[in-house]
Amino acid sequence: MDTDILTVSNVTKIFEKISENENFGRTGWKALLHCIFSKKSNQTNLESFTALENISFSVCKGNSLGIMGLNGSGKSTLLQIIAGTMQPSRGMVSHNGKVAALLELGSGFNPEFNGLENIYLTGTLYGLERKIIDQKLESIVNFANIGEFIKQPIKTYSSGMGLRLAFAVVAHLDADILIIDEALSVGDARFQIKCFSFLEDFQRKGGSLILVSHDLNSIARLCETSILLHQGKLLRKDLTINVINHYSKIISEGSKESNLYSEIVVQDQNIKKVDGPELLSYGGELGELNSVCINDNQTAILCAGDEFCISFRAAAFSKINNPIFALRIRDSKGQEIYGTNTKFLNIKTPNLESGDSVTVKFVQNANLGVGKYFISVGFTYYEGDVLKVVHRLRECLEFEVFNEDGSFGISNCFSNVSISNNLK
Repeated sequence: MDTDILTVSNVTKIFEKISENENFGRTGWKALLHCIFSKKSNQTNLESFTALENISFSVCKGNSLGIMGLNGSGKSTLLQIIAGTMQPSRGMVSHNGKVAALLELGSGFNPEFNGLENIYLTGTLYGLERKIIDQKLESIVNFANIGEFIKQPIKTYSSGMGLRLAFAVVAHLDADILIIDEALSVGDARFQIKCFSFLEDFQRKGGSLILVSHDLNSIARLCETSILLHQGKLLRKDLTINVINHYSKIISEGSKESNLYSEIVVQDQNIKKVDGPELLSYGGELGELNSVCINDNQTAILCAGDEFCISFRAAAFSKINNPIFALRIRDSKGQEIYGTNTKFLNIKTPNLESGDSVTVKFVQNANLGVGKYFISVGFTYYEGDVLKVVHRLRECLEFEVFNEDGSFGISNCFSNVSISNNLK
């Protein structure tokens, strides 16, 4: 399990593009003829765009990796290079096993062929013999579950049906590394459950998953380790919950590039299993949160169903009207379990002058499954229609839940079971 199944070494991808003035008026065959017959000296008119710059990381056999980043950060380009459908400008990718990829909905399908024909086409492209595809065909068709559309041309499919068939085929390729780009966000809820069940079974059998998704819960659920790309650079590799925190900072705080790259990039050898994520503090210029406690302590061990209290002190450094106080709970995989704030709860909060402070208490029940959980708190207000952050503390507290009833799952619904005899 310590063997690297995927190694990405100093991968850089540079795209060249003709300047706007040079390309103006050239369409269709004119542009093609220009590309063929243009002299070498004209190449100086080409502009370049660096989509990826010196990306390096590795994935151990049996481990899975999430990839996060804003649109345009280079995620899809990186996946195409890993899958082999695009070559890097510099650097190399090596993998020790069979790779299967679901990069775009219906990618690799011939729109004129029907579903059955495309199953054989895709399977052949991945090196499967026809007799092997024959053996898997019924299972693939059942997994896709698109009915009689399996005999219709792909061009008649909805995006959801295209996903079903594409995922069904990829799921039966017996790959060692499975690459998925945003596919889990399409399709109905029942099919998504089927996909997650397959992926979790794939991982239990020792498969490695490379997953790109804007759904952070999906990455947190499936990938213990993740990387964060920003403007083509590897900003961070770490435990997924820490990468989610860093990514959330980029999204919610609008951090400047200079501030982002001042953060230390965590290298592979520094990734260790820890009990909880790092504390991240945002804001603090307009006010401050401090003295954050759970049941008057920094940590707590709770029995499922126990009442518990999160308290903190909020101090204002300037005038703040209608302050909003927020609470969020995440599990150890980074999944958001619960969140609320005083605005959602219609709780009237006092206006604060500079120097004022208040003590805030959130009281709730731990109707949660067994495991560790992390608390974040926030202090914000609205200036017109714009939400202003006063101070946020992320993952500032942790607590652990145990139960006495043997229940399992991410929540505890405390079932009350009754059984009665049926009269004959």
